[in-house]
Amino acid sequence: MNRYDFQQRFNASGPIVLPVIHVIDAEQAQMNIEVAIAGGCRGVFLINHDFEKEKLIPIIKEMRQAFPDYWIGVNFLAVTGKFAFPILGELQASGVWVDGYPPCCDWREQELRRQRRFSALQRGRSHFGR
Repeated sequence: MNRYDFQQRFNASGPIVLPVIHVIDAEQAQMNIEVAIAGGCRGVFLINHDFEKEKLIPIIKEMRQAFPDYWIGVNFLAVTGKFAFPILGELQASGVWVDGYPPCCDWREQELRRQRRFSALQRGRSHFGR
């Protein structure tokens, strides 16, 4: 999805803020979604932070049932699309739609990018004698 399609989905011409909810349990997730809605946010991402992704799945189902028309994305912490997409496909097959999964969820790839940027910065500094 490109920027235009994304903005069309939210009927917006400018930036769209999608808060990330670090889920503790279903009650806390629901409360935070309600706060996001009240604050005018057009959607949220749910992320498992201190527990395994398998514990997040029933919470995703419960939040989708509670908010059937609200945009809900998911991020399984440190889980690549290779492992996440089959799980999300199973959710969809069972009638639970997830609106988004961030493309940057591979922490190893993020670390490689960070190291490349740092190396480039170091090369630039040594070139200029810093």
